[in-house]
Amino acid sequence: MSPPDSPSFDPEFPEPRLRDFEVLSTVDGVRALADPVRLQMVQILTRSPQTGSMLARTLQIPANRAHYHLKRLVEAGLVRDIGGERGHVTEERYFAATARHILVDPGLGGVDDRPTQLLRQSIDTTFLDWRRTQVLAIDWGDLARIAIHRSLRVRPDDQVLIMFAPITLEAAEAMLIEVESLGAIAHLRPWSRNVILRTLDAWTSEELARRPLIPPDLDGRITAVAFLSSSLVQGAPPTPAQQERLPHLLQAVSSWKDAVRLRGLRYLHVGLPHRGEFGAGFLSPEEGIDTYWRCITADLETIRRQGTRVREQIEADPNLVIEGKTDTELRVTLDTASGGVSDGTISDDDLRLGRATASVPAGAYVALPTPGSGDGVFQADFTFALGRHLRDVRVVLRGGRIVEIDGPDGTEALRAKLEREVGDPGLLSAVTIGLNDGGRGPTGRPELDSLLSGSVTLEFGNNELLGGTVRSTFNLGLPAHGLSVRNSLGPIVVRGRLAPTAEGRAPRGTKPPWKR
Repeated sequence: MSPPDSPSFDPEFPEPRLRDFEVLSTVDGVRALADPVRLQMVQILTRSPQTGSMLARTLQIPANRAHYHLKRLVEAGLVRDIGGERGHVTEERYFAATARHILVDPGLGGVDDRPTQLLRQSIDTTFLDWRRTQVLAIDWGDLARIAIHRSLRVRPDDQVLIMFAPITLEAAEAMLIEVESLGAIAHLRPWSRNVILRTLDAWTSEELARRPLIPPDLDGRITAVAFLSSSLVQGAPPTPAQQERLPHLLQAVSSWKDAVRLRGLRYLHVGLPHRGEFGAGFLSPEEGIDTYWRCITADLETIRRQGTRVREQIEADPNLVIEGKTDTELRVTLDTASGGVSDGTISDDDLRLGRATASVPAGAYVALPTPGSGDGVFQADFTFALGRHLRDVRVVLRGGRIVEIDGPDGTEALRAKLEREVGDPGLLSAVTIGLNDGGRGPTGRPELDSLLSGSVTLEFGNNELLGGTVRSTFNLGLPAHGLSVRNSLGPIVVRGRLAPTAEGRAPRGTKPPWKR
């Protein structure tokens, strides 16, 4: 039922921000909404803030009854008081809905955790797509054009391997169409936890040790790769038998990535967000998603200009001191031969230098540490691991390796995971300085926070595509904002902002790529 027309909000008041949806997870919350009048009130208040008197007139009910229902909705967290009417002797309060849509938690009526979890993931994905298309007016075709034309620069004679997680299927399909529109050939290949676990079940350890990751007849034809990932955990954890075989599959992955790099194949990683990464006391999910898409469409010239200044200063002296925030003080020497600016494109110059890897979103200076480098203490804002956010994670490094890890909550499980994973998950594999002006962090998504201008991130885990030798079944990113970075020439980052010598601004009025 659509709410009747209601007066517009006083323009002197700021328009309140609504969350995309609110989930009722208590019986009291459901009771608060289970009234026809209150349902109508919520519908009206999603469109425009109202006073109790305005709602009473619109719904043709007594004012005291309107205020009673408003009180119930405020107590349930479905409506909030946003302030009084300005310029009036008798101030009346305005109210607004907290979210555009109200849902009932499927767990309230369920007895099985598995379907409940899947339903919640489906809700998250639905509203993420809804916000992308309806609020931000961004189609998967927009991302596909950026990835295929700007980043990979696909040509008619290319054969592009598109590897994708299940949740990224629509984006992969859009890229397939974009590749084929150029006269090139696309090969879609799923890559998910379920694929990994079924592969471990289908072959013995000896067979996995000999089996290539990509069938040779296909691998020999591809000239470019697009890998679409998501950190949304899907599928069951590995059994002990699967865990035992996992190193052999890991070796196949590493060997293939090494071959991709040595063959000079263009390789693009697109990390897609999900709502669960945001909102853990940082930005709201809506703000985090908006920041992600602003970073996707950030001005590349600004990124290149800032990145060039950072790179030149580090090349002049690669011995960095990272400090600030509690007891953070880390000394690390970077391998400048591996260092480069990630601007989301793979140019002819990049290919000549042997750099055929890019990421979307982009915007960072990234370098490998020199072997054995990395001593001191580093405190991150958070990390996202084991399906949850872990705040204020603090690591102690010696010789580039984590020797201590702690934090206020959850780090015991993270420590245990680092100990049982295969490879070298505790070895520092890269240092990243963010260059993207798409927003400020922390957002709650490590991949995104590592790009935001002035952020500093320590990466642990695989670094084959950067030319490194670290191998691991677990990747860990530790982003931090508000730190300072310096070398003997002076500051590079000052309290979370690029130093004046490394700053740059996008031109006013810069339009996203699909509007140019």
